[in-house]
Amino acid sequence: MWMFFHGWRRKMGCVTLVIACGVASAWGRSLIVRDTITFEFDGSGHYIVCTGGRIEWSTWWYADGHSPLAGMSWISGPEWTQPWMFVVSNSSPPLVASWTVPYWWLVLPCSMLSAYLILGKPRKWA
Repeated sequence: MWMFFHGWRRKMGCVTLVIACGVASAWGRSLIVRDTITFEFDGSGHYIVCTGGRIEWSTWWYADGHSPLAGMSWISGPEWTQPWMFVVSNSSPPLVASWTVPYWWLVLPCSMLSAYLILGKPRKWA
């Protein structure tokens, strides 16, 4: 059994398979639960949402330079299952950039790479 894992290819194949399984389980979770992370970094606010089989990362900042998370309040109540966020600001509207990646864009390449690394025949060195 240990001869199967001799060399780096099959070890890395197992690592990429574990990564693919982890991302696939997060994909399944995103179909049931909405996960949200909000943080500030380098003068801009970041909002990461995992829901509906995709990951969306939004970044926003203000042209006048004030902190993007200043004035934010979290509200929640018994009728909501997730906390909701709103911005109270009298300054300029925020500039927003957003990226969306479906989970399968991450799962499929990791799965294919792990299959290649695990099932591929190792080279014979002369």
